[in-house]
Amino acid sequence: AQYRRSGKFVMNSSTAKVARKLKDGGSSGRYLWDSMQSPNFGGLSSPVIQDSLLGAPVAYDEFMPDLGANAYPILFGDFSGYCIVDRVGLSIQRLSELYAETNITLLLARKRVGGDIIQPWRMKAQKCST
Repeated sequence: AQYRRSGKFVMNSSTAKVARKLKDGGSSGRYLWDSMQSPNFGGLSSPVIQDSLLGAPVAYDEFMPDLGANAYPILFGDFSGYCIVDRVGLSIQRLSELYAETNITLLLARKRVGGDIIQPWRMKAQKCST
């Protein structure tokens, strides 16, 4: 309960498509999903659309699993308990032979990044069935 204030939902877009159709069980039949325009402006002076589910913001990650039997397609929690680690090494590869006739040099850069949950009690995975 102490992490709900800063909690958010994470799901992929196909799961969000199904979640947008959910309604409460009361007589009013209100949708649980809410999309509202934020006063902040995004690129090209367009307002930012903030999606929320049960009053908590929704973030999209296409690497989350789809809805299915025994799948965990939705995460909820405070993601400050997730740590992203940048590796020190950075490699750069120069490819000058590939575009030699047009006098272009191609540079490929690679950097390793990792992450892990360091405080698992801050988030929960939602198990769903079809």
